This record gives sequence, C-alpha cells and structure tokens, in this order.
Amino acid sequence: MNRLLKPLLLVILMLFGQVVPAWALGVSDFVSVADSASGALYNPAGLVSLENKNFLIEYRFSGRDLAMGWDDLLIYSVAESRGTGALYVARSQDLIGIQLYSRYLTLGYSYGWQASENIALGVAAKFSNYGIYNKYTGSFVKEIDSKDFLLDFGLVAEVTDSFKVGLAIHNIGRDDSIQTLNYQSTVGCSYTFDNKLVIAAEIYDFLNEGKSGPNPIEGSLLRLGARVNIGEYLRIHAVAEEDLDDWDYSGRMFGVELDNQNISVGASWYQGEGSFIDDELIQVTINYKF
Repeated sequence: MNRLLKPLLLVILMLFGQVVPAWALGVSDFVSVADSASGALYNPAGLVSLENKNFLIEYRFSGRDLAMGWDDLLIYSVAESRGTGALYVARSQDLIGIQLYSRYLTLGYSYGWQASENIALGVAAKFSNYGIYNKYTGSFVKEIDSKDFLLDFGLVAEVTDSFKVGLAIHNIGRDDSIQTLNYQSTVGCSYTFDNKLVIAAEIYDFLNEGKSGPNPIEGSLLRLGARVNIGEYLRIHAVAEEDLDDWDYSGRMFGVELDNQNISVGASWYQGEGSFIDDELIQVTINYKF
C-alpha cells in the first residue's frame, strides 16, 4: 500500500472505524443518561428507561458536501416486565479519498434489564462488516476489511434520585489480526435538576491495535453536555468535546427536539475541528412510541 496513503487510512479508522459513532449528538446518548432508543448503540443498560415499543429512524450526513458521507440507523425496541430488547441496523459511508470510502454495516440485538433496585445492566451482540471500499475497482482494500461478531456491555447506576453514573464497553472480540474496528470504552456521570435540566460529563477512550499498522492508534475525548426541557414538549441539547491526547481535535453540538407521548422529532448540528478533520454534521431523528 502507498506509504502516503496508509497513515491517512489509519487516521480515518480512528475517526470513522467504529460501530458506535464517535459523535454523540445529544445528551440522551451519554452513557449515564441513555434514555432514548439510541441506547441500543451507546449503552444498552439505558434501554430499561423505555416504555412499550419504540421505532427510531436516524439519518446523519455531512453539512458541507453530501458526497462526503452519511450514517443511518434503524432501531426497534420492546419493553417487557423482565427487561427491554432492541433490534438495530446501522450503516455508514464516508469519503476518504478520490475513489476510497470507509463503510460499515452492523446488525445487532441489545438487551437491558434492572439487575437491582439501583443498577441496570445491558449487553449487545452484533455482526459488523467494516472496510475501506475502492469505488474504482469495486472491491474492499484487503488489508482493511473485516467481518466480526462483537459484544458490548453497559451499566447505569442510580447513586441518588438525581445522580447517575454510566459505563459502556464496545467491540469486545474484535479481530486484532488486522487494522479494524476500535475497542471503545466510555465512563460518565449525570445530574438532573427538578426533571428540567440534565448536565452530563463523560470520557470516551478508543484503541485500535491491528497488526497491519506500525503502532496502536489510541485516544480519549472529554465530553460535556446539557439538556434542558422548555415547556411540555421542547428539549434543547448542547454538547462540547475536547480530545485529551495529541490529535488536536474539538467539537461542539446544538440540537432541538420536540417530544410528546407518541412521537419525538429532533435535529442536531455538529462541528468538529482538528488537524485531520474539519467538518460539519447534520442529524435528523424520528422516534415513534407506541
């Protein structure tokens, strides 16, 4: 592989090579909150907060150029007396060169249950196909093409009525023989004020130590977020994140959500800046509850 191309691919893997998107576009996706159907990806333990059935559709794309990339997500969850299960399909495509795209497809099942009065646990099993696709040849780059069966684990602990801590570990069982999906772990906490304001903080770590690369790729992000309820139906989200290593990366997000008993509709805008990436993301989410 071209010596100039390979470092670029490794950086793209760090940013895009993950079943769980690096950008949590809303406080509801923080591991200690995880109170929407998207918890099936971010923290399966959070599924216990759902009621009845949920069908979520999410679409995310580059705000600067639609050809740069997109993500979409479908989740169907069912809450029962013993716990809440969710089936999901996640896909992604990102342009990383004139003819090269990073792509992933993930099929998964997440399950969350109340292990004790104050502790919820969750697990997810998923099949993931990830690789770098060459549009010109119509095939994947062999050095970076994986098909893995993976596991996720999550926990949410209610320390007090207002204070929670959360933990999620993703992509357990990844194939270390090639440069493929990242190991990911996130730990965080949140505090709720009078059921109107939620503030949250978390640290997100990733590690990719595939043998096709000269050195492991690793890093950490600090995320801070706030979600405020205005009136009966309106929610506003704000998130800021900063890398804790040498990637020179930071991001910020703003989102609006309309939520009632049957349906919620949200839109989010994200801007990330760094040495290797400078982009805007727009996300639209519809969650039907029945």
